[in-house]
Amino acid sequence: MIIGDYNIIIKPQHFVPPKKETNPTFCGHTIAEEFAKDGIYYLAHQTAFFREPATLEFVKKYLIKNFADQNDVKILVGACSTFEESITLSMLLNEIADKIKITGFDISKKAIKTAKSQVYVIQKTGSDVHNSVYLKDIFLAFPTNKPLNEFQQKYKNLFNDFFTKITNPFLKIFYELYFNYYDVNPVVMRKCQYFRLNGDKALNCDFKVGDIRELNKVTNEKFDVMFFRNALYHMVRPKMTQDKKEMILSSIINNVQNSLKPDGIFVMGGYEHIQINDDKLIPKVMKQYGFTPVYSLAGNPIVWKNAPN
Repeated sequence: MIIGDYNIIIKPQHFVPPKKETNPTFCGHTIAEEFAKDGIYYLAHQTAFFREPATLEFVKKYLIKNFADQNDVKILVGACSTFEESITLSMLLNEIADKIKITGFDISKKAIKTAKSQVYVIQKTGSDVHNSVYLKDIFLAFPTNKPLNEFQQKYKNLFNDFFTKITNPFLKIFYELYFNYYDVNPVVMRKCQYFRLNGDKALNCDFKVGDIRELNKVTNEKFDVMFFRNALYHMVRPKMTQDKKEMILSSIINNVQNSLKPDGIFVMGGYEHIQINDDKLIPKVMKQYGFTPVYSLAGNPIVWKNAPN
């Protein structure tokens, strides 16, 4: 059954679509269960510029160190949502921009259409979770009570170099309606600012609709780096049996390995182990496919190197 952009695994009983269009996903977001209707969970798009900066800084250094002599560095970003993560990578890797090619994909056609607009909204909400600069990027657009640290100031300078704030009131109203229609983030907004990518900052990025479970339909290329951050737990839920979790993860990691070059790296989110509620499962499956950890966060390996030839 297909509703909106998604194939629904759990067939609903007597499902009546809500008045406001939402995005049902294949399994659901573990913090979005309050949006469930008749067995369907609704995906809350959660993305931001410069999310999980420690991981980003490691990947940047790793790429510059290990791919400095390579003429083209191919990066695949899965579950890219509205593409903030991909553009973050472009900004951070600006010094080797002529070598970088980024391909982003997401299961949501709506998210990809929003990404192609190259207009982005930064939201200020009443939620402490979303106000955290670790998870959210509000410091790029709104004043903060505390002085910016070294990395935040660097990121803000980069952002200001790449983006221009939209101040035209008519355009702001238009984009308010646009983002509301596409329901990019269901969190209630108190305030938002809109930014357009500067014309001289054309990005070598490609946007595609796709599913990591059918990665061969997204691309046949081999990549040096693949990001799939804070997304595995959309498919591997805590209440699943151990065998089912392992089967799903094995299928995904097999697809990842087939899309990576030898010695390429796979980057996942810092919360994957927590959301799956099993800190041994991911390492077990990764090692079964010959991956070795090269970076850990809070004791959990989240950047893995593919096996060499």
